[in-house]
Amino acid sequence: MNYKTIIISAIIVVIVGTAAFFAGMQYGKNTGRNVGQYQRLRLLRHGTARNAKKIPVRGQIISTANGTITVKLPDGESKIIVLSGTTKITKLASGSASDLKDGEKVMVIGTSNSDGSVTAKTLQLNP
Repeated sequence: MNYKTIIISAIIVVIVGTAAFFAGMQYGKNTGRNVGQYQRLRLLRHGTARNAKKIPVRGQIISTANGTITVKLPDGESKIIVLSGTTKITKLASGSASDLKDGEKVMVIGTSNSDGSVTAKTLQLNP
């Protein structure tokens, strides 16, 4: 084998290796972003003890009792919403806890509790 063939082969290996490296980096960026978005959506949907950020809950009130409402989610699951003295309840105009009736559609923003319930920060009737 002569030196010319060895040098050309080495150049080809370097070019192919560099192209493969950059293609892998681009693939890793795209894959990592999608996984991160999925994990954020999962945390928003289910919440965790570590994740005390505000989360949205949207659905239909199926019961009200003792400062809580139970909301049926679009997927059929339900979520208990804890109403505090500072929960702001709105409809097209300001509302109150007496406006919360079974069958009403609501959108709730609040923080996730360790027992799976949500403490409402704001609650909007008929979103």
